[in-house]
Amino acid sequence: MATRAGALRRYVDMTEQEANDLLAEAWSKHDEAWKQIETFGPGRMAAYCLEARGIDDDDSIGALTQEFEEASINAGVAPVEHAKGTLVALQSANIRLGLVCDTGFTPGRVVRNLLDEAGLCDYLEVLCFSDEVGVPKPGNEIFAKALAELGARPPRRFTSATSAAPTSQGPPTSACTRLASRACTTTPRTPPTRPS
Repeated sequence: MATRAGALRRYVDMTEQEANDLLAEAWSKHDEAWKQIETFGPGRMAAYCLEARGIDDDDSIGALTQEFEEASINAGVAPVEHAKGTLVALQSANIRLGLVCDTGFTPGRVVRNLLDEAGLCDYLEVLCFSDEVGVPKPGNEIFAKALAELGARPPRRFTSATSAAPTSQGPPTSACTRLASRACTTTPRTPPTRPS
C-alpha cells in the first residue's frame, strides 16, 4: 500500500498517515461494492480519494488511476512457491486450467502481465478478471464465463478456497495459482447426497 500512498501524496498535500487512512476508506468502498457483487476498481478508488480532497479533474483522476493500477509492477510480486510445478502437474494430468480473479487496485491487464512474467500464463487456458467481466466473485457470471470458455459444465468444476497460511510442505497435489502472499488450494466440489 505504500506505493499507492506515495502516489496519492503526489496529488494531494497530506501526511503518510492521512494517505493511508484515505486509501483504507477507498478500499472499504471497494469492499462494500464487492459484497453487493459490484466492481469498484482503481478508477473509482482514485476518484474517491481525490474528490474527498476537492480534486475532481479527469486528468488527475486518470493519472492517479494508472499509478494505482501499476503499483504492483513497481512494488514487485512473486508467485506462490511451487505454483509452476503444480500447474505443470495438473496440465500433465490433462486437467484444463482457468483462473477466476477478483481485482482490486490491480486490474486484469496488470495481473495477466505479472502471470506472464512469472511463466504461468502458458498453463492457464482461461483468464477471467472481475474488472474485465464486470462482476466479481462470487457472482455467477464470472464463473459461467470461465466454465464456458473451458467447455466445462458447472457440476464438473473445482472451486478454490483461500488459506491464510502459505504452503510450506512442497507442492500440493492440487492447487490453483495466485500472485499473492497467500496459498490457494482447490478441492473438488462435493457431490449432492442421495437419499438411501
